[in-house]
Amino acid sequence: MAARSSIWNCMGRCHVFARVALQIMCNTVRMHIEDIYRRVFPAQYAVLQEPPEIQRLQANAQLEHVASSMCDSRDVSHAVAAGLAEMLGEMLVFCSIKENGRCACVSKEFQYGAAADALWRCLCLLRWQNKQHSAHIRRWLLGPGTKVEVEDLITTCACSEHECAMHWHSQGGSAVSQTPRRCRVSSWRDRYIFAERDAQRLAISRDELCWDVPYDFNAMAFGGDIDGHALKQQQRRFAMTLDFGHSFNVEGFFHSDGNFFDTGRFKHRPAAWKFSYGPEGEVMVQICPEGIEFAPLRVTRTTDWGWRLTTTGRLADMVHFESRQLSPAGHLVAARISSDIVTLYLRRQHEVTDPRHETTPLGVWQCMRVYQGAMVAPSWIGRNVTIEENSFTITLSRTVEQTYHIELNEMERFLNILQNSHNDESDHEPMSAEHCVYQVELNGQVLVVVRNQQRGGPRPVGLPQGLPSAREALDDPLVESISL
Repeated sequence: MAARSSIWNCMGRCHVFARVALQIMCNTVRMHIEDIYRRVFPAQYAVLQEPPEIQRLQANAQLEHVASSMCDSRDVSHAVAAGLAEMLGEMLVFCSIKENGRCACVSKEFQYGAAADALWRCLCLLRWQNKQHSAHIRRWLLGPGTKVEVEDLITTCACSEHECAMHWHSQGGSAVSQTPRRCRVSSWRDRYIFAERDAQRLAISRDELCWDVPYDFNAMAFGGDIDGHALKQQQRRFAMTLDFGHSFNVEGFFHSDGNFFDTGRFKHRPAAWKFSYGPEGEVMVQICPEGIEFAPLRVTRTTDWGWRLTTTGRLADMVHFESRQLSPAGHLVAARISSDIVTLYLRRQHEVTDPRHETTPLGVWQCMRVYQGAMVAPSWIGRNVTIEENSFTITLSRTVEQTYHIELNEMERFLNILQNSHNDESDHEPMSAEHCVYQVELNGQVLVVVRNQQRGGPRPVGLPQGLPSAREALDDPLVESISL
């Protein structure tokens, strides 16, 4: 039986290697085809037309002096009307942007109220509180609460480091090179408009790649200053998904000194990283491990205005980086929980008929949520875990399973995952074990396992502080979408 299982696992690994090799071959062919298409059809990469609001800001930048985009109170005939407009601004904060635009067409009082800077400052904070902040938004939030300094900004990049390099590379590219036009940003309304366009920018700056500046929007009073509600700069955390036959997650960190760390291969010995530029001047990020040549990472954006880096070349689309913006409390939790600690929330796959078995971890379970440190590991979701008296089996894919020999103690609710697989007949060394604790909750329906992946490391004391309870994990709406 053991020999048959070993042959099956060997066949599964061969299938994975063949699949990865085929994907690398296809990526190489696609890379050559894209290069030929870029040379034959350069017009496809021409600069797109900017929306009307951005064109208005670009036109303002051509003038020597432009007043704030909000209406001056002198346009209102009487002081009473100005007071009415101020009151309207306090009510319009509860309206949508489209409704504010309609109100501005009613009268001069409504126009003044709908264009007030205090109103648009509140609208900016409401819009940005669930978004990842660009270098511009960080600077605006760190500034004084009401004062707006006039700036001339461009839509293609957010730092001078990229501005010259992008223009120099675009001169030699095949596309038609156009010097970017600047936008005059002189009010909170202009900032709102520019931030919407800046969410499509693909040139990530060094600060946006390396640093996170969290803000406590819950503690922030929209009418007061923002100063004091921001923590000091924290290291930006990237959630990495690697797909080599089966997917798994690690956490990555780009340091401002040019070193790249992660919680996997580059945990103790970093790799160098640098910016590189494509033929049309597009900004890319390249990781340069010693002795290995990796193609640059392509930069795109996420729906929450974050950043996604994707491998190109032979390893195209096999590794994905997604930026994370943590709250102040989130950074404290992430600093407290080691990346070696993996917390699994498992749901039982069969009904318990005997109440005496409600506290046993034995059986087939399905991962409904997993944390590596404080980072959600989506690659685990939906995988089956089978726990028997002497074995622990994880189903990674349809053809790949990993089975480990375990030592289970149901009295003290802990288990040891030994280094050697269940099918390996060599001696097991307890010092090389991964120490775990577990808790069966909610009438035997949920199993919470806290695992220290550092072999021989200390046993966890329980559920890490700051992570959700079993009930909160089970009530997650995403859990309902997992196939049973």
